[in-house]
Amino acid sequence: MQSRWVTSIQAPRRFATAALGMIAAFGPFGAPAMAQETSRFLDYRWGDLAVIARVENLDSEPVADPDDLMGHGWITLRVRVDEVLGGRPRALTLGAKIFAHTYLNERRLFRLVLAPHRDGSFTVRDLSLADDTSGRTLPSRCARHD
Repeated sequence: MQSRWVTSIQAPRRFATAALGMIAAFGPFGAPAMAQETSRFLDYRWGDLAVIARVENLDSEPVADPDDLMGHGWITLRVRVDEVLGGRPRALTLGAKIFAHTYLNERRLFRLVLAPHRDGSFTVRDLSLADDTSGRTLPSRCARHD
């Protein structure tokens, strides 16, 4: 027969093991851990432009949403293309917008996927640092726009 002292020590240990298992399965914030993984491909679609570039922050238009605690807004960028990964740019300096809560670091090189508009401007569809070692690449076939 086990003593009460041994049982009282094992109960918290079992609870801790179960709690750690839940955190491993669902992540620390309750979302499934698989949902937090990123795709190994850039979000590159038919007609998009994928480039390695430096950006210059030009302007910011805040979003008037009382529930937006992070202060998101549309940031206007000047994109200076260093290398084309996919698509055909009309020029090596392009105008683009990104929906973000802060300006981009102008001293870094970025890997950008730009979605074109009829007026010749672009919206940033996907963004990562150019020296990111996650291995995210362009897909071999691109998807059509929705």
